[in-house]
Amino acid sequence: MNFSRIFIAGYAIGLNLVNRFRRKQRSSGRAMIIFQQVFGDAVVLTSALDGYVECLVRRQGMKLVLVCKPAIAQFLKEVATLPQELEIRTVDFKRLMDDFWYFRRIVHEYSMFADIALTPGDSLSAELLSTTLRAKRRIGVLPAYIRTWPPQMVVFQRLAFTETIQSEEKMMMIQRHRLLLHHLGMTDYKGRLPQLQAKAQEIVGRYCVVCPGASTEVKRWPSERFAVIVDYIVECYDMDIHICGGADESDIARRMRSQSRYPDRIIDHTGKTGFSSWSAIVEHAQLVIGNDSATLHIAAAHRCRAICIAGIYDKWMFFPYLVDELDEGDRLPETLWVDWPCAFCRTKGYFAGYKRPDCKRVIDHGECALCISAITTDMVKEKIDKLMNA
Repeated sequence: MNFSRIFIAGYAIGLNLVNRFRRKQRSSGRAMIIFQQVFGDAVVLTSALDGYVECLVRRQGMKLVLVCKPAIAQFLKEVATLPQELEIRTVDFKRLMDDFWYFRRIVHEYSMFADIALTPGDSLSAELLSTTLRAKRRIGVLPAYIRTWPPQMVVFQRLAFTETIQSEEKMMMIQRHRLLLHHLGMTDYKGRLPQLQAKAQEIVGRYCVVCPGASTEVKRWPSERFAVIVDYIVECYDMDIHICGGADESDIARRMRSQSRYPDRIIDHTGKTGFSSWSAIVEHAQLVIGNDSATLHIAAAHRCRAICIAGIYDKWMFFPYLVDELDEGDRLPETLWVDWPCAFCRTKGYFAGYKRPDCKRVIDHGECALCISAITTDMVKEKIDKLMNA
């Protein structure tokens, strides 16, 4: 039992109750975005940052602060063109959930920091922080299905916000940002593809980027199937393969390389590149293939030919890409998924395999969700041929 988390939860609930009876705080003139998410989510966020600045800073005269993880702050500074009016502050959201004294310090720092607190993504740690704030408006975007499990998510989703906006079923995060901006009064805003900084080409020749890793095992298509696809690309399209991903995905990359018939055509970059080089490698690829991961979102931002192997546990949230308006030269990534009645399981229950024991069983053994496993190598090959011969 994690007693620190119990103390944190109790403190947050108690502070929320006390705040209801306190006098209204003086206006700070600030709005804050509580952004707990990781790299792929950050790429998607860049499509909306200009909208938030236009709405809150230029039209309403407020200061805008993005509160995110330290690594996300560095990532955005290296690969994105950020609005000059945006201030970035960092919080260790993992420590926020596990260290009571750190939680108290952060709460003290941000309790009266802003008049408006925005939480565009669904996250227990972000909702915990929002629960403690004295902001006049605490606004959260909720998924299409309101959670009934687990209990802690249910409680803090209720306490965290003074205003909530429920997204529609067929709506990805780009459009959810649009919902929030419309709620704030910017009704002319339209969700578009993100755009990252153009980088110089670092790799000579034609190549394909493959991303066999992902943030969790649930999302990871089996490495032996990626090896089959790598062999197909080398044989049919004569392209080298460059593997991108974090340091914790190096074992997956090594395994995939050992399973391929062409290990000498595979270059492993996992954990070896900075954010800028990672973006550059993806930007200049002829094709990008991978799981639902930051690499695929970077590919979308650079308008690359891209194929995402996606599950349906968070159906529509990140893939397939849905935007309100396409600009000239825009290209949406292709998404491969199977459509089963158990879709939205993680949306409804906060973990993949919710109310699907057979799927939960394989996930508990460190394997991918059944909806990921159902995607065959032939399905991926067909999609590659369609893109490369278009």
